[in-house]
Amino acid sequence: MRPRAKKWLVAAGVLALVSVIPRPVVIAPQWRVEVVDASGRPVRGAEVIETWIHYSLQKNESWESRATDDGGIAEFPVRKRTVSVLWEVAGACITVLDTGADSGFGRDASVSVRGVEGVYRGASVTPREARRVDGRLESRIVVQQ
Repeated sequence: MRPRAKKWLVAAGVLALVSVIPRPVVIAPQWRVEVVDASGRPVRGAEVIETWIHYSLQKNESWESRATDDGGIAEFPVRKRTVSVLWEVAGACITVLDTGADSGFGRDASVSVRGVEGVYRGASVTPREARRVDGRLESRIVVQQ
């Protein structure tokens, strides 16, 4: 075997090995949500819902609901899965074959406050609209009466 062919064979072997090693993938970061009314007062007991999905790893969106505390705060933990690059790529291919070219890719997350008729209207925030502090997201949602 020629030296050049050996180099390509070694490179292909290393790439194949690295692609099957499991690694943690963050689907949604740790998120702290503050819910206040229009005058800035904390809203206690508001239902905050976090939704998250990694289109290459999940078919359906996941969600969790938490009530705000006395300070109007609800906190959600980081959402992770352990997968290999190969599985992520295979999942993306399966998603495209299953749902077509308009399918989603990567990960997505949001938090929202469910509105209660007569009390307040709901609102939602995406990671792009949140502030990153010490490795977690922080959002302030102002609910309207």
